[in-house]
Amino acid sequence: MAINDKKGHIHGKVASYVYRSSRGKQIIQSAPRPFKQTLATTLTKHEFGLASTQAALIRRVINTLIDASDGRMYNRLTSAIRNCLHYSEQTIGNRDLHNVDLQHLHGFQFNLDAPFEKVLKKQPSCKIDDRGDLSFELRIDDPYKDFAYFSTKRRSVVGIRISTIAFNFKEEYYQAIDSQEFRIDRQGETIKWESKKNLPAGSVIFAILSLHYYQAGWLADFKSAIEPKYSASGILSAFHATEDMSDKGSEPERLPLANPVIASTATNNKLRDIQYEINKEEKKKNKKHEQSAKGRLVMKDSTT
Repeated sequence: MAINDKKGHIHGKVASYVYRSSRGKQIIQSAPRPFKQTLATTLTKHEFGLASTQAALIRRVINTLIDASDGRMYNRLTSAIRNCLHYSEQTIGNRDLHNVDLQHLHGFQFNLDAPFEKVLKKQPSCKIDDRGDLSFELRIDDPYKDFAYFSTKRRSVVGIRISTIAFNFKEEYYQAIDSQEFRIDRQGETIKWESKKNLPAGSVIFAILSLHYYQAGWLADFKSAIEPKYSASGILSAFHATEDMSDKGSEPERLPLANPVIASTATNNKLRDIQYEINKEEKKKNKKHEQSAKGRLVMKDSTT
């Protein structure tokens, strides 16, 4: 329905045209036509929503471990998850992070304002064996050369933190598995660390590396100094926890740091939405097939 304003201009839809005014001029446009989405387009939209909801949980948890992330991190993480799904041999509706290759998450950095290649000159080594045991090593020769943050003007310490986090999007929880921080001052050293914790089977495990900074106070204590342009962080490794990784012993050193935390991910709802669209399309095809069969039967009866 269209109306006239005080200046005599028409606003609204008339027949197949839309009237509006801009800067005192009357503008007439063709009314937009309804757009019918194909099944493939609809499924792609739902799967993007699946990737987005999973990225939202990961970002929320990761931001409690690191000092800074760039403003584009969420969108980049959603795209990385979407790539993991897209390049899977599984069809839409049968794939999520629990059954796809996670290679597109390896090396993902949370803060591109402080890329590792700029603030940390040495390449760390991170290995995961068949039992899910992690070994980390980083050789620091000269902190003044190996860390961009170090300066003779700063009374500072660099903290290198390695953390492992488990995510289960279908059962809707995450769990802190292990974490260790090593502080580097002006003396070079080699960092070596192993984590042999039990991992919850069926979960997705992220090994996270992050840099943190501390400055000496006048009482010779060190206080956290958040430096976004130096606070690099990223995923060293992403892998699926198998049954063999879940029961390696009951010794205290095998137990995860914390109990699972319930967290809604909407993953199951998104997968149900996808299956609903698939079933709806299948019903349409069956109905069309039945109508076509009935039509051929009527034509056959009429000819006899």
